[in-house]
Amino acid sequence: MEKKKGTGKLPNIDVDKSKSSLVISFQDEKEETKEVKTAASEKKETKEVAKKDTESKKEKLEKKSSDTSKKEKNKDKKEKSTSEKKSETKKTKKKKKIKEEDSKAKDEFDEESDESLEELKSVKQILNKQVSILLSISAKVLSNLTKRLNQKFFKGKGKIEKSEEKDLQEQEEIKEEVTELPFSVNALIEMNIIFTDNQKRPLYQATKKGFYSQSDEILNKATISKAVDVFQETARKLKKVPVPDKGIYNAIPLNEVLANIKEDEIIKFLNYVRRFPSKYIGKNYRISESFAAWVMSGAPDE
Repeated sequence: MEKKKGTGKLPNIDVDKSKSSLVISFQDEKEETKEVKTAASEKKETKEVAKKDTESKKEKLEKKSSDTSKKEKNKDKKEKSTSEKKSETKKTKKKKKIKEEDSKAKDEFDEESDESLEELKSVKQILNKQVSILLSISAKVLSNLTKRLNQKFFKGKGKIEKSEEKDLQEQEEIKEEVTELPFSVNALIEMNIIFTDNQKRPLYQATKKGFYSQSDEILNKATISKAVDVFQETARKLKKVPVPDKGIYNAIPLNEVLANIKEDEIIKFLNYVRRFPSKYIGKNYRISESFAAWVMSGAPDE
């Protein structure tokens, strides 16, 4: 088998073309590398931009959070200030109210004190008048006793008769003076004489401070009005009807006396009690029972 002999020539290679292909290939790689770097750079820039955006958002959020916190603090501070102002206003109003109440109480106390002083003056005048009358009566009674003792030494019947007539006249004068004592429920209170209704409720009473709660005129009218109601109630409920056999109510059934009672009759009874108080002091009797006993005994006035 025979070998073919070579011609001894190298294959025909286009060096320029090959070189150009290499250059192009290198340039392509370079451009690709550049593109990769550019992409990486862009990616990096994008990350940085994103990072900056994130930081910016974070800063905005922090700032917003800080602003919100400040607003809340300011709001709390404002509410606290408002609350304190309201509290101060309430305290001021309360102090003002207490001051007004104290002032009002003081004025009322002063008024009550003035009224009490006036009533005390009135009572003092009444008591002074009573003392004056009683002293006058006592002087006349002593004078009468002295005259009676001296009668033993009088000579002649005529002188004795004249002396007796004079004594009787003076006794009548004394009786008139006693009868003229002004009617006063407050005077009964002074002597601790309290009458009640049929349920044992007082018809009148003194205040806790010891001053009379009403003036003489008002208290007298109120007491007499209550007494009339009590007497009329008693007249309706009276089962056994006694009849007085002496005095101004002689032969008049007790229920009729009570049913037709008049103001001057009640005053006459209370003035009798006032002149002869020993049986009534501190007893708190029912006025209907005491009045009935007085009627049955002849309604005495001395």
